Amino acid sequence: MADNKNVNYTNNDGAKFRYSASWDKKDDKKDGAKTSPKKTEKIKEALTKRSVFWKTNRAFAIFVLVAVIILSSAWSVYRAVSGDASDVKEYYEEDGIRSAIKETVESANSLISMNEVLNPDSSLNKECRDISEELYDELTDPFWNDTSLAKRLHDKSEAIYNLIVYGDAGSAEARADAERLYGKLDAGYKSLGDSVNYSSAAEAYNKTVSRFPASLFPIDKAPVFEHFNAPASSSSSSSGVSAVFSWIIAAISGLSIPQIAGLAVAVVIIVRLIVKRNETK
Repeated sequence: MADNKNVNYTNNDGAKFRYSASWDKKDDKKDGAKTSPKKTEKIKEALTKRSVFWKTNRAFAIFVLVAVIILSSAWSVYRAVSGDASDVKEYYEEDGIRSAIKETVESANSLISMNEVLNPDSSLNKECRDISEELYDELTDPFWNDTSLAKRLHDKSEAIYNLIVYGDAGSAEARADAERLYGKLDAGYKSLGDSVNYSSAAEAYNKTVSRFPASLFPIDKAPVFEHFNAPASSSSSSSGVSAVFSWIIAAISGLSIPQIAGLAVAVVIIVRLIVKRNETK
């Protein structure tokens, strides 16, 4: 028979017996697999266990969330620091920052040597020499531990210049040499702040390394030099509230998309924990 069906046969004595036609076991298994409740129950059980796990292990869930936020933040900050550092290195050489500092150091050393002869007991000699040597050691790298070295060298050299020119030890020729050396030093130092490209790159780099989590590490900043030709700022001081608001806006604008998303999720979780804790009291 082609169809699967049950056929009843009756003997003459009235006894009944059933004849069952054969069926396709493969088709039955396929149909059963589609509607089998066992797999559905296993899936529901697995999802339930997972849901119960995250609900009963909030500390672990928060730890995972914080770890994801920190890792994504570290990666985004690392990329930002690398990009800004590359710009600083480029303009440090191209804009002549390194050569201008070297010229400033050499002029300061000549001025110090002159004062060591004219005023050997002056404490300015050693102070200025120490700064000059430290600054010279930093020339090859645009990232300095002490970003005020160039300004300090300029100020100490100016004090030595005044001691020679307006003191009693120097002759007219010595005063003329001192004026020449200090003029060269002063021009070299003031030219450092004229580079718009380098100044912008250095300020961006310093801002990046000052953010979390880069601020947790001892990263040297790039020196930002004084702008002597820049116009005076006419902006008035803001109030405390507006200053805090501006700081918050600047902090949020500096975050990456993963950081903002992670921060939003963290705030939601904290709020839910606080609400649930209040409900249980």
